Amino acid sequence: MSTQEQLVTVRRVAWRERTVGAGTVTCHPPAVNAVDSPPDQRQFGLEFAFDLTPRSRRVRIIAVFIRVSFDDPAAKAVLLESDEARHVYAEETQQHGFGWFFGDFGQQSQLGSTYVMRAVVETPADLATVTGTARVDASIACGRLRPRVEHATLREPIALALRPGGLRPAPAVRLCFAADIERFSRFRAPEAVLAQERFVQVMAQARGHAGIDVGQLGLQRSGDGQAAVFPPAVDESRVIPLLVEGLARALGQANADRAEPDRIRLRVALHRGHISWGANGWIGNSPIAVQRLLDSPGARQALADHPSADFVLIVSDVVYRDVIAHGHGNLSSRTFRPVRVDMPAKNFTEPAWIYVPGATDRALSAG
Repeated sequence: MSTQEQLVTVRRVAWRERTVGAGTVTCHPPAVNAVDSPPDQRQFGLEFAFDLTPRSRRVRIIAVFIRVSFDDPAAKAVLLESDEARHVYAEETQQHGFGWFFGDFGQQSQLGSTYVMRAVVETPADLATVTGTARVDASIACGRLRPRVEHATLREPIALALRPGGLRPAPAVRLCFAADIERFSRFRAPEAVLAQERFVQVMAQARGHAGIDVGQLGLQRSGDGQAAVFPPAVDESRVIPLLVEGLARALGQANADRAEPDRIRLRVALHRGHISWGANGWIGNSPIAVQRLLDSPGARQALADHPSADFVLIVSDVVYRDVIAHGHGNLSSRTFRPVRVDMPAKNFTEPAWIYVPGATDRALSAG
């Protein structure tokens, strides 16, 4: 059930406040989706949609700030996104209040009427209902010849009551991803903080470039790495080349003009298989196998042998045969070389393929 609220403007005139109608706000029912969660936490995807309708054609919306506040301080947003086509700035925060800013304060700008936002929210596992409020604030330009800018807000915030309990990802064949920072222990504490921040940004940019829906992403974080289970039924022929392209771009920007000790270099792995959600995480071969590929001597040696490369990618044989070998996107199969991952201590043996961006076919073959 959608909620309509009046948007009113607030101006100061001769030391007195007065309000005049500016339009209406329609809040569509928030969508709650299941995502992967750490053992002691619960994460869920949340999607908001708002419609703003000005009171007349003489009123133009030039900036909108939508803020969500949870009543329980333990509930927080760990990832925020929105429709990139709307040129949205998302304020990512670790607090229980978070929001999105649309547009700017230029009097000539004009925003559309619909705003869609997505977040991954983390709550304690025993919190059955997440309550809070959503508030919409806007800057509007009134008039045509000499427009004046006024501030508009809701009379009352919109009450939220989200019930994520019981959500579990359905069993499916899914693409598994893992990444790790090379020699993370070399960083001292202040440097490690900055390296983690750059790493998180790189991962988010790469996933965004590939068009991954974060609301259906199973994400697990560690100090020097991330593991993710991608949404089911993604088009791997499109997603994998774009993901690799996004990684190359994001790492290139993150390492630009940095001294060698400050660069972050990554090992990255991809595997695919049928997995399901259990009482304490994902169950299946692929989430385990992708970590074995990531930690394999072949992947580590490839990164060591190519010091100018920002990352190396190792993929399972099934991913190579089904996707890479067919030359989708800008990812040529000729730039991959076969390796045998043999880890007796882990009872793991599997063929795989390694890609080093910027390495020539001859250099790869020689490796």
